Amino acid sequence: MANPFTNFLTKLQTVRYYIAFRIMKAAEAYFDAVTCLSGPLSCYRKDLVLQYADAWLNQRFLGHPATFGDDRSMTNYILRTHRTGYQDSAVCSTIVPSTGKMFLRQQMRWKRSWLRESLRALTFMWKKEPLMFLFFLVGLIVPIAAPIVVLYNFVYIPLFQGFFPSTFIVGLALMAMLMSFAYLFFRKSTLWAYGFIFVLYYTFILLWQMPVAWVTFYKSTWGTRNTPQDVAAKKKRGKRWARQGKAGDGDE
Repeated sequence: MANPFTNFLTKLQTVRYYIAFRIMKAAEAYFDAVTCLSGPLSCYRKDLVLQYADAWLNQRFLGHPATFGDDRSMTNYILRTHRTGYQDSAVCSTIVPSTGKMFLRQQMRWKRSWLRESLRALTFMWKKEPLMFLFFLVGLIVPIAAPIVVLYNFVYIPLFQGFFPSTFIVGLALMAMLMSFAYLFFRKSTLWAYGFIFVLYYTFILLWQMPVAWVTFYKSTWGTRNTPQDVAAKKKRGKRWARQGKAGDGDE
């Protein structure tokens, strides 16, 4: 990352990015099936890009143009019949969001494209190695089910069963320890403790974007740049607000 020490938020992302690549993508690469060749630095065979270019550029989902998640989309086209890998010695820098508003918009866009492209990948991932397919299924089911699991443990169990969710909290702590200590082991950086904080941030903030993504993953607006779809959405909202304003004036 090019801006790891900008503020608290970028420090969280520094740890998350490293674990996502050094651990998660490396694990997928063991099966030659990395599920997303990330946009900042990806290399493709030219003949494959040309083969899928038209379908990729004109991809639509539920009648809407797929304007984001293009890296995961191209990965799906290639992974259907070929292998994908991860090179841990490659060096790449990216500037991550440093404000909460921009970060949350980015994460919502990523969740929508992740859900869309994961459903596409489900149609062919079963053809890969059994362990890779199991890894993929777990990675698909857990984020989708996570809000329900958290509500069950933090709301239903204490209020209706009368138990403190100590087992679930210990599980969260262990997951946070694994993330933090892995970063400390590989990077020897003072930012390792932010792995603990990221798990809390994800559990109580980012996680709750997922239910919204369930019902809006067909949307094609970026939220962080003025694409044609974003401009059209803003105009539509402006007209709706104007009509509501006139209706309110009429009521008075």
